[in-house]
Amino acid sequence: MNDGTVDSNPDTVTIVVSSPLLPANQAPTITSTPVTSASVGQPYSYDVDATDPDAGDVLTYTLTTAPAGMTIDSVTGLIDWTPVAPGIYPVIAEVRDSGNLSATQSFDVVVSSSGPANQAPSLSVVPNFVQWQQLTPAGTPPTARAYTGAMPYDAVNDRLILFGGNDTNYSLPEWHLLKLFSPKFQ
Repeated sequence: MNDGTVDSNPDTVTIVVSSPLLPANQAPTITSTPVTSASVGQPYSYDVDATDPDAGDVLTYTLTTAPAGMTIDSVTGLIDWTPVAPGIYPVIAEVRDSGNLSATQSFDVVVSSSGPANQAPSLSVVPNFVQWQQLTPAGTPPTARAYTGAMPYDAVNDRLILFGGNDTNYSLPEWHLLKLFSPKFQ
């Protein structure tokens, strides 16, 4: 260059014009506390809640470790499961933002039996017992009859009636009622 008096050495200058700097993507944060207990056969649920400081980032939920049958809604973060056996089950829930940054939450779900362990039923029996009730000499005795080896049974009142009296084969000077109580199941 020449200003008319002196020649100068040429220099090159580059000027870059750019838009204002965008903030860097920030990772989401899980803000909820996990539900860590469940019962066999009962529905389990836990809603994983997360926030992201970057406005407009879309969050996606996944399970990276989970027991068989456990699912998570990828949009809402709701975990659903029905445990089938007692035990301790590890879970890792992950939330990822649209900038591909993520946060995880690890926890164990302790599954207990929903009641006493399944056992064979037990049967408690109150044994038969016999109670004699004397009908005579108080009261009017029934007509005497011979003992034939078959005792008359009153099924309606659950009792066996023995008739007394005297004949050539059998003698019972008093009249008795035999009450036989059947077993009662409890």
